[in-house]
Amino acid sequence: MNTKIDLTVAEQIFGSTTYSVSVSIANIGGTELTGIEVEPLVLSGRLLRSQVEMEETQETELENRHRNLIEEMERQVAKAYERQYLNGLSSIEKIFYIYIKVIDAYAGLFSRRKTFEIPIWTQEAFRIHDWNDVEMLESELIANEKEDSTLRKAFMIDKAKLRRCLDGLAQKDAEPATFEAGTSLSHSASVTFPFTIRAPHLLRRRITDLQFKVSYRDVGTGKLTTESLTKRVVIRPSAFAVPTGGMVGAICGYGIKATLESAPVSNWQINWATLGGSVLLGLLVALFVSRKPDTYKVITVEDFLGGFIIGALTGMFSESVFERLRSIFVRNSG
Repeated sequence: MNTKIDLTVAEQIFGSTTYSVSVSIANIGGTELTGIEVEPLVLSGRLLRSQVEMEETQETELENRHRNLIEEMERQVAKAYERQYLNGLSSIEKIFYIYIKVIDAYAGLFSRRKTFEIPIWTQEAFRIHDWNDVEMLESELIANEKEDSTLRKAFMIDKAKLRRCLDGLAQKDAEPATFEAGTSLSHSASVTFPFTIRAPHLLRRRITDLQFKVSYRDVGTGKLTTESLTKRVVIRPSAFAVPTGGMVGAICGYGIKATLESAPVSNWQINWATLGGSVLLGLLVALFVSRKPDTYKVITVEDFLGGFIIGALTGMFSESVFERLRSIFVRNSG
């Protein structure tokens, strides 16, 4: 065994938020490893960003700059794709996109998150393996940017820097520099591949598996090795699950009470002020009993169903609560 591979995941993961997963690889063998790549196979949510962080490395400053330039240019290409994708939406697709943004904005009231992700099936297409990839990505995506676009200027500057960097590596090695896929590790060196993932919207807890594929080549034997890493994680409900359940439950509870008190049903009338108050009261109660880390409460709920039950009970007895509060206020004012 010439490698030590560790998979690290955030201790607590909540829906609608971003969480991190890191794959660390250490070369404990006696020969150099090349072409080291980590590919996510199964994720819970959408991949937002992946990068490479060298640790205890023996790479030169020029090699480090070469790797950083390629990573930055790949992110610029992904940003250009995002802009091109949004500009190319049809009218119906824009309606769906606005709907998604509304849901994201609502989720953002309770937790910060991004509203756009680069599709995972574009990860390989947007990667730079050789100079032809640079030219192709420039013509297909960067060329669509405006002439005075900061993104286009940044890409062209990085392209010129990358050309000079490759020329410097070629002079150092006395042979043409190449874009070798993956990362190289000398003996006792290590590298970390951190992934930033956006968890899905969840109304209840979900148990899921994360799976990654690690591949590398041993220079000494020429053998290509592929390993699979799997980690089971628990993703807790989104922060908006309990408050939303409380408000929806309050509406249903108010409807149940109004239906039971109105006979026949044709005489049923909605008191909008009481209904609005019930919704707000359901929201407050749900927020009060929602589970929080390191906090002890006699009654706690952590998902949509728990919030719905609390909200329904609140809606059914909201008028009694309002009458009690009203009498307290009148007594104090008197």
